[in-house]
Amino acid sequence: MQAASRLNNSERWPLGIMVVCGFEQHSLPAQLDVVRRLGASHVELYPRWSNQPDARGVGRQVREAGLEVWSAHGPWGNETWQAERVDLGSLDPAARQSAIAEVRRTLEWLALAGGSRLVVHPGVLSEPADTTQRRGALLDSLAALAPEAAGHGVFLCVENLPPGCFPGSHMADNAAIVAELTASHVGLCLDTGHANIVADVAGEARVAGRHLRTTHVHDNDGRRDEHLLPGLGTVRWAEFSVVLAEIGYDGVIMLECPRYLREHPEVITDELRDRLAELCRKPVRVRWASESFRTTPV
Repeated sequence: MQAASRLNNSERWPLGIMVVCGFEQHSLPAQLDVVRRLGASHVELYPRWSNQPDARGVGRQVREAGLEVWSAHGPWGNETWQAERVDLGSLDPAARQSAIAEVRRTLEWLALAGGSRLVVHPGVLSEPADTTQRRGALLDSLAALAPEAAGHGVFLCVENLPPGCFPGSHMADNAAIVAELTASHVGLCLDTGHANIVADVAGEARVAGRHLRTTHVHDNDGRRDEHLLPGLGTVRWAEFSVVLAEIGYDGVIMLECPRYLREHPEVITDELRDRLAELCRKPVRVRWASESFRTTPV
C-alpha cells in the first residue's frame, strides 16, 4: 500500500513508531519487527548522526519490512553530524550557521531515505531576556532552510520543547514564527509529553492548527519528560484526538517511546496493539486505563 492511500483514511490516523538507527547496540530489523507487531505503518528515524548512517540503506530496510519512512528527528544539542552543538536560535552567528549546515545536510539525508517530515528544535535552554533576539535568529535560520526543504519535498517541523526554551516551549510562540514565515514547507510538530508539562495538550494542538505537520506522541505525569506509553500518564487522550479532528490534521500519530519499548518488551502485546489502534481512531471514544501497562520501575 502506498503512503498516499494510507494517509487518506477518513476513519483513523496512521500509526507510526520512532526507531533508532546508526547505534551499534540497537538492531534496526528487530525494531522494525516491533513496529509491525504493533500495527504501525510508518516510522520516524532517530539516527546517531555522528555515525553517518547510510540513508538509502536505512530507507531500503524500512521498505523491505513493509513500512514507510515518515519522518526523522534532526540533529539537536550535541546529537550532531559534527558540530559541537545545534541551536537554530543561537545568538552566536558562527554557531547558528553551523546549525543551519547540520540541518541542511539532514534534509538531503531524509529525502534519500524516503521521508517527508524533519523535526527540528527551535532552540535550547535559554534566558527569557533573550527571547526577542533568539526569535529573530530562529526566524532567519528557518527562512534560510525553507527553500531547500521545499526543494527536497521535506517539511521542516518545529517542535514544542519542555519548559525553559525562549522561544520554543509554548506552541503559540512557535506557531507565530511559522505563520510569519509563510513558507510552504515549514510547519509544526506537536510533542504531547512536552505539552503536558508546559500547558494543556489539547490546547496546544488547537494552537498549532493548520500548521501541524507531524506529532511526537507519549505520556508523562505532567512534571517529567518520561516518554511513557499513552495511558500511563495524565494526558487526556480523548480531548487530544477530538482537537486533531477539529483542526483537520491529516498526518501520522507518531509514538515516541523507543526506550520504553526496549526496556519493557512485555508490553508488546495484542492488547497494546488494540489500544494504539483505538488512539488513532477519529476521534478516540475509549477511556484509557493506566493499569493495563503498569510495570515495575527499573
